[in-house]
Amino acid sequence: MVKYQLVSLLPKNLQSYILGKLSRLNWPASMAPTLNKAVAKYLAIDLSDAEKNVGDYRSFEELFTRSLKPDARKVSGEICSPCDSNLRQSLPVDRGELLQAKGIHYSIDDLLCLGEKEKREFKPAWYGSFYLAPHHYHRVHAPFSGALHSVRYVPGELWPVNETFVKIVPKLFCRNERVVFELSHKNGGKAYLVMVGALHVGRIKVKEIDTFVTNAFVRQLRPAKTRAFSFSPPRDIEVGDELGTFMLGSSVIVVFDEVFTKNFGFKRVSKSVPVQCGDSLLISRNTGHPPPSSHS
Repeated sequence: MVKYQLVSLLPKNLQSYILGKLSRLNWPASMAPTLNKAVAKYLAIDLSDAEKNVGDYRSFEELFTRSLKPDARKVSGEICSPCDSNLRQSLPVDRGELLQAKGIHYSIDDLLCLGEKEKREFKPAWYGSFYLAPHHYHRVHAPFSGALHSVRYVPGELWPVNETFVKIVPKLFCRNERVVFELSHKNGGKAYLVMVGALHVGRIKVKEIDTFVTNAFVRQLRPAKTRAFSFSPPRDIEVGDELGTFMLGSSVIVVFDEVFTKNFGFKRVSKSVPVQCGDSLLISRNTGHPPPSSHS
C-alpha cells in the first residue's frame, strides 16, 4: 500500500507528458548507434526484427515505437493477438465484469463508456487482457478482419499497469486514460479493443486519425473531455492492420460479443503467457491467412 500512496500523490499525467517530451529529443547522429544499443541491452529489446538499422533511430521514442520488417509476424488464426505482450487472461465474461487480479474485478460498462443504445446492443461474452512490457514491440493491430466503426477517447489518470499495481489499484483499467476501438468481424459479431494508457505512457496515437494524440499539451491546462470519432462508411480492416501505437509499454483489452463465442472456440488462459502479434487466440489454429498487412 505504500507504493499506492506514493504514486497517488504524483502528478501522473503531467509527469508522463514531460517524460514524453524528453523522449522525443533527438540524439546526435554519431551517438545514436551506441545509445540505442545500450537502451536495447538494458531493457532486453530484440532489435533483430526492427525495420530500420539500429543507428537510424534518433530518439528514445523512435526506438520504442519502431516498426517491424514486413515478414516479422505471421497471422496464425482468424482471431489473433493484437500485439506482442503477455496475455494475462483469456476468459469468459462473468456477469458483465472482467478479472483484473485475484479478488479484483471491473465493469465492462465502466471500461468502455458506451452510450445507452450501445450498451443494450452489445452482449459481451469473452475477453483477452494483454500487458505490453517496455521491451515489447509497441504497435497494436487488428485482431481479425472486418470493419472499424468508431474510435472513442476516454480521459483519465495514468497509473502504472504492471503486476504490482494491477493487484492493488481498484478498477485500474477504468481509471486510466484509454482509447476504445469499435470493431466488427467480417462474418458478424462485435468487439471493442481498448488501448489503456499508463504512467509514462501518456501518448497513444491512432493510425486512422493523424491529428489526434492522447495526453497532449492542452490536457495539462484543463480537464479533458470524452471524444468520439465515427467512420461513415466504416473503414475496412484486415487482420494485422495497424490500429494504434503506445509510446511505451501498457495494456490492451479486447472484449468480444456472444456471436464470437458461438462461432469460435477461444483458448482459456488464466496465468500470464507470452504471445506475439498474430498468434491465434483460438483452440483450432488456422494457418491459411496472410501475414499482417501493415507494420508501418
